[in-house]
Amino acid sequence: MKDFDPTEHLSADDLEKILRLAAEIHWDLGFGELRRGFMASLHGVIEFDTAWASILHMGTGDLVLELVEGPADWLRDYDTFKFEDPLFRYFLEGKRGVVRMTDLIAPEDLWKTRLYRKIMKPNGIAWSMVLGTDLLPGIGCGFSLRRTLGRPDFSDRDKAVLVALRPRIETALRNALTYAKLDKAAALLTELFRREDRGLVVADTDGTVRLINLRASSLLGPLPSEGSGEHGPSLMRLPEELRSVIASVDGTARGERVRLGSGLSLVLRVEPQETTEGERLFLIEIEEDAAEGGRQALKSRGLSCREIEVAELVALGRSNGEIGRALYISEETVKVHLKRIFNKIGIKTRTALIAKWHEGSRFFSERA
Repeated sequence: MKDFDPTEHLSADDLEKILRLAAEIHWDLGFGELRRGFMASLHGVIEFDTAWASILHMGTGDLVLELVEGPADWLRDYDTFKFEDPLFRYFLEGKRGVVRMTDLIAPEDLWKTRLYRKIMKPNGIAWSMVLGTDLLPGIGCGFSLRRTLGRPDFSDRDKAVLVALRPRIETALRNALTYAKLDKAAALLTELFRREDRGLVVADTDGTVRLINLRASSLLGPLPSEGSGEHGPSLMRLPEELRSVIASVDGTARGERVRLGSGLSLVLRVEPQETTEGERLFLIEIEEDAAEGGRQALKSRGLSCREIEVAELVALGRSNGEIGRALYISEETVKVHLKRIFNKIGIKTRTALIAKWHEGSRFFSERA
């Protein structure tokens, strides 16, 4: 099969539809909800008559089919002829990605097969396209679209849509799988995944992302990925700064403040979790460092690092004595710093300093 570049076949309108659909499917948690929701939403982008989801055991060739949309009569007999299906053989060989039946076999050759004569033609099926990926080691998952006789084959543009959506689907499947394993934390995950003020990531011991919500994705930005070749799923990895935190966590939850390479400062809460299968994962809550906006605002006014430290402690309600003890300086030195801070900002009171600090926090948070 020749290389396929989806960008050559998608219009600006297509890309807008894909982005809307990707936003809808990326964060679904349940397998059933994902399958039904994805297929229903996909109708607005690709025309098809029948859709089904499949689970394929690579070692035995066992196939579990679930009809999502369309008539189901032909599914009962498909297992008898599945090894004549070029799409089934393609994925059984361990290949992954988006492929049409006609990418693998010429129509005139397909029409000679028992699969076509016994299954496809009697049920009015003419054309097929499948998005296949890995669900677990040795277990594949596929989403199959079918068109009836009398309709055209799936176009390059239709294929490009599924290629573009593939990374989102793979992430959604990992979300669903991880969510199912973490039944002990199911209530917490359900609550956090629906919140917009806090990011949530579940990662394994080497920093591979198993589950991520919209807020975390927004805060972390594009994540590095591995294994994103044509025949394998892409695996998102946490930034190095977060992987270092995971590596240092023992058996108890801990809080950390980290600064990403982008300059964004985050506050993390990392909690080890054991899955129902004994696998160790990490539940990571992520929030933007509320103090970072204040620091940036005061830095832009020319304050030194020490003056910013003093201002932050003032914003936390500390007295001059408490600030001095925290920074190992005398109260007189604290007063000198405060005088310089007031002059640089153009204020006269601690209350005004606190207001400027929080004003800066809101300003920089809105810009992020």
